[in-house]
Amino acid sequence: MTDLLKAKLSRRKVLQAAAIGAAGLDPALRAAVWAQGSDKPEKEEVKIGFIPLTDCASVVMASVLGIDKKYGVKIVPSKEASWAGVRDKMVNGDLDFAHVLYGLIYGVHLGTAGPKKDMAVLMTLNNNGQAITLSKKLADKGAVDAASLAKAMAGGVPIGAFAMTAAVADKMPAGGHGTTFGGNPLAIAAANAVLDVMLKPGFFDNVQKMSLLLKQKLASVVDRYPTVLAEVRGEGLLVGVKAVVPSGDLVNALREQKLLTVGAGENVVRFLAPLIVNEAEIEQSVQMLERACIALSGTALKKAAG
Repeated sequence: MTDLLKAKLSRRKVLQAAAIGAAGLDPALRAAVWAQGSDKPEKEEVKIGFIPLTDCASVVMASVLGIDKKYGVKIVPSKEASWAGVRDKMVNGDLDFAHVLYGLIYGVHLGTAGPKKDMAVLMTLNNNGQAITLSKKLADKGAVDAASLAKAMAGGVPIGAFAMTAAVADKMPAGGHGTTFGGNPLAIAAANAVLDVMLKPGFFDNVQKMSLLLKQKLASVVDRYPTVLAEVRGEGLLVGVKAVVPSGDLVNALREQKLLTVGAGENVVRFLAPLIVNEAEIEQSVQMLERACIALSGTALKKAAG
């Protein structure tokens, strides 16, 4: 064991040593197995299929930048036209690996999406992580105004959208940007339902009214409990209350009052009311905050009294 520790170990050798020790092999056989061990890749050239979406960048750039060569492997990227094509090529052995969705792997492994074949997920590149990056060529042409939209669009149902000016849209050809969840009927139906509500006359006027009401009522609580709260900040209904006490204590005290909040930077607790919040709900929330402040004030007095 001492000699083993002095040697320069690779991860593969450590795993091999652990496996050999667990199997209880005799020294002669153990030496033979060690002789076969190597950090050299079992396959030096691998063909990896990908669909041209933003989340395939890790695979493509590893090849373009030569990162694969650092590990003694040559990646041969293979641009595929469809998920079905990727599936068929993996099943037939035309691809060694592929950038794919989890569902495809499960479907092939279980035999629910064509021929059944054992599959394995060796690396997770992202977990529903979506991003949009405009290329430098587009930026050089003045196409710099665009925004990624999500979250509120479908009232909690996962959806995203990309809004852009005409200058950007004119320089992005049809099919130039793909999306993992494009055209999902459920998400689109949910977004349409949300827009039906938000586009009603007077909707945003009421949002502004509720925002002002919430800030005024929170400010009144801040004034009454200066040893617990410091100030109200934020825009619209994205409101935060900066605490004097640790924000975690305030979050816990509010939870005791059945109001769920979350801490943010600089000892702030966020009050993120939905756009459809009404006066009664704001009043109820503020009453919960006041009860939490009373509880925290009592705790502070007990600590001060020793």
